[in-house]
Amino acid sequence: MDFDFGGFDSGFDNFEAEIEDFQLVKIKKMDRHLRGGEGGSILATPMLNNGMVYFTSADHYVYAVDVETGEEKWRFRTDGKMFCTPAVYGNLVIVGAYDRNVYAINENGEEVWRFQTGGEIASSPFVNDGMVFIGSNDGYMYCINAETGEEKWRFRTGDWIGSSPAVWNERLYFGSYDGYIYCLSLGGKEFWRFKMGAEIWALHESPSVWEGVVYFASMDGYLYAIDAYTGREVWKVKTGKYGNAIQPFVNDEFVLQPSRDGILFAFGRDGKEKWRFDLGNLPAGTVVHGDRIYLGNESGYFRCLNLEGKEIWGFQTGNKIFGGPLFYKDMIIFGSYDCHLYSVSLSGEEKWRFTTSNQQPIELPPAHDAFRLEVKKEQTIDETFEEDKYKSKKEASASLSDYKIESEYASTSDYKAKSDYDVSVVVFEELFEGESLWTSHSEVLIQASKTSTLNSRISR
Repeated sequence: MDFDFGGFDSGFDNFEAEIEDFQLVKIKKMDRHLRGGEGGSILATPMLNNGMVYFTSADHYVYAVDVETGEEKWRFRTDGKMFCTPAVYGNLVIVGAYDRNVYAINENGEEVWRFQTGGEIASSPFVNDGMVFIGSNDGYMYCINAETGEEKWRFRTGDWIGSSPAVWNERLYFGSYDGYIYCLSLGGKEFWRFKMGAEIWALHESPSVWEGVVYFASMDGYLYAIDAYTGREVWKVKTGKYGNAIQPFVNDEFVLQPSRDGILFAFGRDGKEKWRFDLGNLPAGTVVHGDRIYLGNESGYFRCLNLEGKEIWGFQTGNKIFGGPLFYKDMIIFGSYDCHLYSVSLSGEEKWRFTTSNQQPIELPPAHDAFRLEVKKEQTIDETFEEDKYKSKKEASASLSDYKIESEYASTSDYKAKSDYDVSVVVFEELFEGESLWTSHSEVLIQASKTSTLNSRISR
């Protein structure tokens, strides 16, 4: 019998058995990019502001490049790899790095301030109303003053934060490796959290919030729609056996979810599948621009599809593509693991490319080494419990975010070890009544100067 596991090395090629006797088991949390090597690869989606493209690289540099010509204006060196999408606030470009620091850089490429966290930063920053929200692998979500770099508050989760945050209606949404998606006030008070079946691994991507519903995908292989106010599940749908590391793109017509099984799923807002497209292997961030869908994959192939899921054209780069594209006039701009930032036309012809300082692509562990093929047990237990799917606000309770720090924040020794966290216990703040809520309405793919690229996922 021929076992087809999508390129997964099962080790059972010559074993005589029925396929029903085996199951794919997740044996550890996804940490592929955290174990990657050094080089000049570009992972995240670039950021566009005032005619300049800002992007980060594994070569430790933040780059500013002219969008029309691809010519470098400046580069800024940090002490660690970067896999984040920069945020822009006024004349500041804000990034997080694996050296544990958040940096603010001015329009001349000079450091204005830096803020140290207790762990590597894989999350992209989100700027809202003069505040920078960013997660760290120390398990904290931080709120930092965008002008001064002063910490305003921090909120502790039970594990790494490899997801980027998003703001909608005066609420902050993000996911954690502890398997929860969190909803906080902009002052750091918890409204609710929702338990998924596995860690949330999204790197430079944030949840999509659309008309009161949060759309988020997890490494448990499901795409979830969650009520943005209450944290209750609206629906969920399975997208494959290898989980989801890319977050969905949402508009009035689609919820587009790229799966690590190499499939782009197109769902309606009701969770019903419209169509699917086979990408061949792991996907990149997906964007709808006009009447076209654009995304890359691990083969380094960048595709343009129509809204019915039919390929129109493709563009081949020299290595993996994981970040999404941005758009400027008739140009599509995206990065590749081949150490280049590309600009191509809307019909797929190259306009220019920019080379990072290190032309050696970083090496990554195997795509599916968090999974193993095992003989099925006699009985399986559904790990999703309907009774305890979400946790609502309780009054007179202790707080996970009561950890306050001012001048005493001095070193990483202030953080609890991962083993100190008990993610099976959920405790909550008091819900403040009467908060004024606002609605962000942004369907523009070229972002405003005071928001992050991640804002393109936040609409109505």
